[in-house]
Amino acid sequence: MSLTTTASPLTWIEPAGISPRATVIVLAGRGETPEVYERFGKRLSHDAFRVVAVPTSEGDVPDEVVATLLADAATIRPVVLVGSDIGALHARRIADAHPAEIAAVVLAGIPGQRHTGGARDLTEEIQARTACPNHQRVLGTAARSALFAAPVAWGLIENALGSPDHAPGTPAAQVPVLAIHGEADTISPLGEATEAYRGLGATEVSVVRDGLHDVLNDLTHRSVAATIVLFLERVRLGDPGHPLIAPVAL
Repeated sequence: MSLTTTASPLTWIEPAGISPRATVIVLAGRGETPEVYERFGKRLSHDAFRVVAVPTSEGDVPDEVVATLLADAATIRPVVLVGSDIGALHARRIADAHPAEIAAVVLAGIPGQRHTGGARDLTEEIQARTACPNHQRVLGTAARSALFAAPVAWGLIENALGSPDHAPGTPAAQVPVLAIHGEADTISPLGEATEAYRGLGATEVSVVRDGLHDVLNDLTHRSVAATIVLFLERVRLGDPGHPLIAPVAL
């Protein structure tokens, strides 16, 4: 099912007969189409989360799509934003614009400062984003935009983080923020990314061992999706700071 808007988002619905648990709005990365998140959307929808993927490339207006969903009484609450790459910057910004409506934010693969430079070769970019052969094929067919390997607009980083040097900002919306980042991300090195997540108000950061930039769709996509589902369950219960399942020392 897809929503009819100029941004052409895609929606994945929970199984028939199952009550939806929340709405997850996925804000895509540079040059990506909503189809890139089909595997991710289907997996979360099987766990009864309604997932809407929204493009964020030049010409797309994620703010309007999100605002429309928030104004719709049929939208399942709570609403959580998941942003990958520049989608992470948009997610933080949009959450600040709707502090009473967004229950939590998940940030993944935030762009690094190196992406304020020139564009990279498309093949090199795909290999830096994911080691998953299936997802590499998806990116090779779905990434039709010239912005796919383009630099991130400096103003977007500055606006989201509050300063040009990624100094911690003061996010307007005090919502739970889970950050997930690849340990081996060469597009956005982990140390730099951690500082950026702190500036975006992250309440917890999960590092994916050997993970590359596109952690939502990389080789460990199942474990990453499971981590997000556990976070969503905590958000639904109103206690995101405490795990539902914890190991016991033997």
